[in-house]
Amino acid sequence: MTYLEKADLWAANVWKMVVGSWEDRQQDYNYRRFLARPGVKKAMRILVSVEDGVFLDLGCGDGSEMRHVRRVLVKQGSSGKFFGFDLQNSLIKIAKSKARKSVPIKMIFDAGELQGLVKKYNLVNKVDRVFSTFLLQELSDEEKYFRLSANCLKESSQGVFLFLHPAFGTAMLKKKAVKINKDLGKTERWRWAAEYPIVEENGKTFFVPYFHREPDDYLKVAYKYFSEIEIIELQPSERVIEKCVQKHLSPFYDHPGNIYYPEITQMPSALIFVVRK
Repeated sequence: MTYLEKADLWAANVWKMVVGSWEDRQQDYNYRRFLARPGVKKAMRILVSVEDGVFLDLGCGDGSEMRHVRRVLVKQGSSGKFFGFDLQNSLIKIAKSKARKSVPIKMIFDAGELQGLVKKYNLVNKVDRVFSTFLLQELSDEEKYFRLSANCLKESSQGVFLFLHPAFGTAMLKKKAVKINKDLGKTERWRWAAEYPIVEENGKTFFVPYFHREPDDYLKVAYKYFSEIEIIELQPSERVIEKCVQKHLSPFYDHPGNIYYPEITQMPSALIFVVRK
């Protein structure tokens, strides 16, 4: 077993233990509602609109963020097909159950190895827009993912990749909130590997796999496959913080067990690459 295969097996086993918790999470939805989704919408304003297109989410999970992206695409006047692929069959089942059919953009979900699914649906050089939400930091081999994304895109087409800001990962390391995996030490692929906490206001915490890289690590690889990269950092506005404090909406206010505070309000916690092939 190669080092990357060992890392992938570890990550898969971590995910296998938390699928149920991931389905029921609430605080994470608040984070996405008030910060991640507005950030993706802002990034999509940079994209050239596509009237009848092929769209792809590589690592779509339960499809919740993909449905948000579809709503934005429809408002922009787009139609066509939106493919969502993920390794987790249980999450794809949820995505299928919540997919509406009577919209201008048809959603097609499938579970399995991503490269194999791209070939199955004949998507090489056929995709107008590729999307990814909170996946890159969980991959042992980010170059393989960027390469696959670029291979799917048509020439001059674009993509949006949102992932955990490395500076926020470092902040959680300093707070000793992550569980370092000592068997997966520093390599040319990552600085450190750990289980990263997903904290709920009810006191429950579960962990997902995380491979820490610096922004330049991502950029160095991304520029091998994309000609343009625009960077957006996501940090909550004072208005969002005030609203969350007033309504007691995690994670943007101080409450017992919120290990993200105050960093979540004081620094960017997510990073977006808007790329062009």
